[in-house]
Amino acid sequence: MEVISAIITIGTILYHIISKISESSGSSSSSSNANSYVNTYELSQNEKLQSMNVDELNHCYATSKITNFSPRRAEQVLRSGLLKGFDVKDIVIQGSCVNIRIKHSIPYNSGTNDYGSSFSINCIEPTQNVIIYGLDTYNVGERKAFYCIADEIIKKLSK
Repeated sequence: MEVISAIITIGTILYHIISKISESSGSSSSSSNANSYVNTYELSQNEKLQSMNVDELNHCYATSKITNFSPRRAEQVLRSGLLKGFDVKDIVIQGSCVNIRIKHSIPYNSGTNDYGSSFSINCIEPTQNVIIYGLDTYNVGERKAFYCIADEIIKKLSK
């Protein structure tokens, strides 16, 4: 009798453990899948800067004099979706510098944005010169794409 009681107790405990595991994994029923979610992690500003490799953005791709340049206005323009040929993924503002991480295509504006890169938009305030820096590359197609991206940014910021 004690053996049967022990088996029933162990079976009950196993049933409760399996039920809890099923509930937490969302596989107990189809209605629990509608309530499931994916944990996401938002990178901090410093983590975004590290992923952009801002110390390696040392090649000048465009420069222009833009009166009344503002990093906040530049952020609005970049987030507006009006830029052609690339998608802005991250923006980090540091003083008068706007660092961006983008997805682009090679050749430029060919449709699928499969490549990623970063740019730094810097303003020299006394002269109101805006300079766009990016990665130095030996790939001719990539270099052409970087010049086109920088030109597009300058055009939109100048309006």
